[in-house]
Amino acid sequence: MTATSRPPPETPAEQSEASTPRTTWLTPYYDVYRDVYGEPPTPRTVKRMARAFKELEARSPRDEIVRRFRNYALATPLRFYSVEHFADTFPAWKDPVPQGRLDPRPGESPDDYIARVGR
Repeated sequence: MTATSRPPPETPAEQSEASTPRTTWLTPYYDVYRDVYGEPPTPRTVKRMARAFKELEARSPRDEIVRRFRNYALATPLRFYSVEHFADTFPAWKDPVPQGRLDPRPGESPDDYIARVGR
């Protein structure tokens, strides 16, 4: 990489020249993913998210999509995550999926699980 080239942005809230975060239309979805799974989505995942959410936003308000996306992410372990599946099943995510006390939560570390269940 040369001194004049910038690395590709890693997040929708990419850094500007002044190193201040810039919010984009994908930021709410990115934040849900990071909050639920405990890590940022990969650049490839962000591209897939952009395609799926662009189509959904043509039909539904953003706040409703974000709310349902959170329901989906909370109910789906990262290894089974698919934004395309979420988009295909969008109506099904109106309500959160009840989670049993003994079910591990998405992104939950083994230590956190043991501490929570051991109560």
